[in-house]
Amino acid sequence: MLGKSCCITLFELFSKHLDICGVPRRTFFERLVHFTDNPLHIDKLREFCSSEGQLALYEYNQLEHRSYVEVLEDFHSCKVPIEWLIQFIPRLQPRKFSISSCCEYYRVPEHCVANGVFSSDACKQLPVVSVPIVECTVALVEYETPLKRKRFGVCSQFIQTLPLIDPSHGESYSDNDHTCFVPIGIIPGSFRLNRDAFLQKKVIMIGPGTGIAPFRSMCQQRYFHWMNHRNNLDNSDPVESVMVFFGNRNADKDFFFEHEWSNWTAKGQTDDNNTGACVEYFATAFSRDVPNKKVYVTHKMKEYGKIIWEWITKYECLIFVAGSSRKMPTDVQNTLIAIVQEHGNMTSEDAEKFIRFLERTYRYQSETWSVKKKILFVLFGHI
Repeated sequence: MLGKSCCITLFELFSKHLDICGVPRRTFFERLVHFTDNPLHIDKLREFCSSEGQLALYEYNQLEHRSYVEVLEDFHSCKVPIEWLIQFIPRLQPRKFSISSCCEYYRVPEHCVANGVFSSDACKQLPVVSVPIVECTVALVEYETPLKRKRFGVCSQFIQTLPLIDPSHGESYSDNDHTCFVPIGIIPGSFRLNRDAFLQKKVIMIGPGTGIAPFRSMCQQRYFHWMNHRNNLDNSDPVESVMVFFGNRNADKDFFFEHEWSNWTAKGQTDDNNTGACVEYFATAFSRDVPNKKVYVTHKMKEYGKIIWEWITKYECLIFVAGSSRKMPTDVQNTLIAIVQEHGNMTSEDAEKFIRFLERTYRYQSETWSVKKKILFVLFGHI
């Protein structure tokens, strides 16, 4: 939102504040009719606005994801005054991404020494950064229309063009000649958590694709407190472990944060005192790695069905689901119902009631969104 006394150029207005790459609504075509005297353009625009021309409008506009700019180029005879055009094109809306990092996990050397948070040995086991950072795992939206036009997401494409800065190597935006300030805000997510109780609960995390983002931040937090407890740096209760299900297309291209998961699993963390690990089980499903056989997280959940049921009943664990809002949430819920039905010796109806009970008591929560093609980027920002 621009202030009343704010002055900007037209270039800034159209490139940073108006959604010129968005797909126009039908009302935009209705308005264009009044700004052209070209008979062919008038007839076509009126056709798009009529009830008989809705299929033609869909094929031209929505199916091809034509932008405001492209429509104005196609109907070049439309001479819309600037004062009207800025009212016809909606404002650019903010994009929301899950934070995939925990501030406690990254240590700033000066703070470690000044606050005495870590012993020197424990401090060495956490990543070093020059400034506190926040990370977001962003899927690059990139696809082709039926007419083979390439389309890109406005925000993800913008992020891809930003200069690469790695705070873990001591770099900062002030060191770069192409400084770019990106307005960022933080809003609460949909997961309802009690911080202290959350760390003392076992958690099942199901995050295919970029759905792994919020669970990475949760596991970073657990690892931080797990390290504190392991090195006797606080008097808190032991941190409970988690079970993570991650899925994507190919292991060699789409295994997000692979090195971190291998460090956090029981194999890499169990010590002589048998204090366990913050990630007790980590199951992966890569749907394109096995020819003629697609493996999804729901298949892996069935393999761990007995353990999942034990965690639900014996440990009263929490279940979190994040990722694509298409088929995945429904498939995961149906799989949980099947697990409850099989291992709890329940009828299908009773199993559904049990899952609804978990939802009502916030032991089963979902945070899903719409995604396109997934390519990983990590956005570093100053806090």
